This record gives sequence, structure tokens and C-alpha cells, in this order.
Amino acid sequence: MQNEQLFPHSVSMKDRASVDITGVTDVEKFDESIIVARTDLGKLTVKGSGLKVISLDIDTADKSLRIEGRINSLEYSNSGRSKNESIVSKLFG
Repeated sequence: MQNEQLFPHSVSMKDRASVDITGVTDVEKFDESIIVARTDLGKLTVKGSGLKVISLDIDTADKSLRIEGRINSLEYSNSGRSKNESIVSKLFG
């Protein structure tokens, strides 16, 4: 059995103009309309317009990400860290 550390995760949005996220282990994709962040609880996709990564600090205990722009949606998918995740999905997912 693998002993993985789970990082505390929270999302705080203000006026649909900024979002602070903790527990981010990686950012897989980012541009002005979409940002995909990986957390221990799954991938978090932020969609909007004029999105900018203001800060990313995955080397501290908070593992924080701050995004600014017009935020239209936040969506989780179940493709975060999983004990049953195959090597193929890790390579190509």
C-alpha cells in the first residue's frame, strides 16, 4: 500500500474576478480562457476570459495558486491522484 500525503485544499473566489486555491500540486494548462490545476482531490478546471496566473507557489505547505480575470466556471474532474490510476493514464491523461 502506497502512503501518499494529501494536501489541504480550499478554493476562495472574490467577485468572480479572482480565485485563491490551496492544495495545488501542478498546473497542467493555462491560457486566457482556461486553467487546469491538479489537486489531490482531482483536476480543477477554471474557465473564463482574460485569465492570468498571478502567483503559483507549489514549494510551500499551502501549495497555492492565485488567478485573476473574469471567472465563468470552476469544475472538478475525478482525474486527480488515484491509487488505481494506470501508468497509461499518467502518461497520456
